[in-house]
Amino acid sequence: MAGGLAMGAQIVEDLPQLQGAGVTQNLGAQVPLDLQFRNSAGESVSLGQFFQTGRPVALTLNYANCPQLCNLQLDGLVAGLDGMEWSAGREFQLITVSIDPTDTPQRFNVLRDKLLSEYSRTSAFDGGWEFLTGSEASIQSLAESVGFGYKRVELTGDYAHAAALILLTPTGQVSRYLDGVLYDSNTLRLSLVESAGGAIGSYLDAAFLTCFYYDSSAGTYAPAVMTLTRIAAAVLVFFGVGFFFRTQRRNRFNLA
Repeated sequence: MAGGLAMGAQIVEDLPQLQGAGVTQNLGAQVPLDLQFRNSAGESVSLGQFFQTGRPVALTLNYANCPQLCNLQLDGLVAGLDGMEWSAGREFQLITVSIDPTDTPQRFNVLRDKLLSEYSRTSAFDGGWEFLTGSEASIQSLAESVGFGYKRVELTGDYAHAAALILLTPTGQVSRYLDGVLYDSNTLRLSLVESAGGAIGSYLDAAFLTCFYYDSSAGTYAPAVMTLTRIAAAVLVFFGVGFFFRTQRRNRFNLA
């Protein structure tokens, strides 16, 4: 017990050193597409290779030996993805980048294999969900561009970081952040529609996004009151004008 209390006290004393291990929303920021990473086969790839399909990109930053948070987040992501008809590799690209520069493709592939077996979509196996490792410089450059802060905890060797799914446009600009470890399938789909600029999704999705906006505090889409008010006013005017002309026509008929 005393040892546990001493370790807890030590962690508390170290907390000021962990400041900055959070997420700053850099909406509209451009990720550096020339950054070099290694894919699951150990091949050198540029980040820009995954932005050549015209599809939106969903990005997570994790690492192989994360004791808890990464597993919770990625398991929650798989659950959200399973609730969608769309698949990674078809309607969108999914990328998970390790924040640990000591992660090798072989070590990161243990996490990859687990997640792809849970997701079990053929297109994800065929490059729809990429798992990348890289140098500290490349990792830091990508993390800074999307506002993802993380710190290595010297006491344990783990990394202090937040959980966030970062949605990027087909050209690599930050479009949306979905925080936490649970991802509602409908919110995820609409966020991808927004990130794609309407290139994917239905007319109904586009109409929905016209009347609703993303409420970051609630993590869902909420009604855009002014837009709905304008639509309601336009509908009332339309029916009012129709009623007026019908009345006028009826009066002219009665007079005749």
